[in-house]
Amino acid sequence: TPNPVRKSKIAQACCNQIFVLIIVGLLFSLTYLFLSNTNIPVEAYNGAKASQVIAGGVVYTTSPQDGSFTTSQLADIGSGDELLYTQIQDLGQETMVLQVDVATFYGGLMAWLGWFLLAIFGGIGMAALPLDLILKFTQRPKHMDAVEFAECRMSIQQRVNELVDIGEQLKMEREEKKNAPTTNNSSGGLFNRKARQERHQDQQVLKAFKQAVFLLEQDVDDFQAYSSDADAYNPLIPYIAIVFGVCALVISIMWILQIVIYVIPDPPFHPLLNDYFAWFDGWFPLFGTLSVAIFVVYLLLCAIKGCFKFGLRFMLV
Repeated sequence: TPNPVRKSKIAQACCNQIFVLIIVGLLFSLTYLFLSNTNIPVEAYNGAKASQVIAGGVVYTTSPQDGSFTTSQLADIGSGDELLYTQIQDLGQETMVLQVDVATFYGGLMAWLGWFLLAIFGGIGMAALPLDLILKFTQRPKHMDAVEFAECRMSIQQRVNELVDIGEQLKMEREEKKNAPTTNNSSGGLFNRKARQERHQDQQVLKAFKQAVFLLEQDVDDFQAYSSDADAYNPLIPYIAIVFGVCALVISIMWILQIVIYVIPDPPFHPLLNDYFAWFDGWFPLFGTLSVAIFVVYLLLCAIKGCFKFGLRFMLV
């Protein structure tokens, strides 16, 4: 027989995906329906009619050679051209309204939204990426003697027992509240302040319990790395992490300085990275290309790190 829990999770995931697709489809359709027109500024002129041009003698006959045409084949400006020029009226600047095609509109829309997501996730990743790499070195597994090993195992067992007891108590309390008779004053209505406070307290307790379980899982993983997985553990990983962490810290600082010194001020205080890339490109172009690639890929990694570190709890995760 199929597992009802697994089946329900798959069904719930499918429902969530369908809901997201519907919301995104409506969002894209409505934005294209109401925002697909673009206003292009143009300079408008009112010139002479074709009959006036012919009457003024402004007629040119050219014989392009090899099917090509250049401005040198035109005759010099004459009196007819000057007369025609005096009849042209400058109507000033006007706006031409054009509808953008679907591919261009959605490309621009995603690029516009991407700037905001890059600013959020990239900013978080610039701090989180080097910090996590450095912490991987500072919190690396260390040798423990028999006494420390036994104390660590005992501490983890006690925490596991305490969390199991707390989980059982929370389960019993939720079942009691679920089975308890409700009244008009205790019903969980939208305008019932007491019910909202109780739900808020329950959510806070549940979040604290989940946080304690998460920290315990982290400690259990570290303990397994110290004990059963000690033979498979590579001691060079923390030292590689600290090297990449220092490099990531330097690149993050350079990106922040570039934003503060060059991007935000108007006019910029100093080109900074622009001069660095140009200097590299001047004497060995390959290094300049590699430097640009390193900084750009690092910014992409920061955005990915920020997405995993922070994420969005609004239809985008």
